[in-house]
Amino acid sequence: MALIDAGRTGSGAKRPVRLFKNMTAKIAALPMIATALVVFVGCTLWTI
Repeated sequence: MALIDAGRTGSGAKRPVRLFKNMTAKIAALPMIATALVVFVGCTLWTI
């Protein structure tokens, strides 16, 4: 049903901003990104 309604712009509903689309998944990914960055930086500093 969403594919059918996607082309209609006369309904008055605004499309969500692409930045805020799927925001819960982006928030849930933050710990994974933080862990990867800490491991990368930590291992880099360990080898110096």
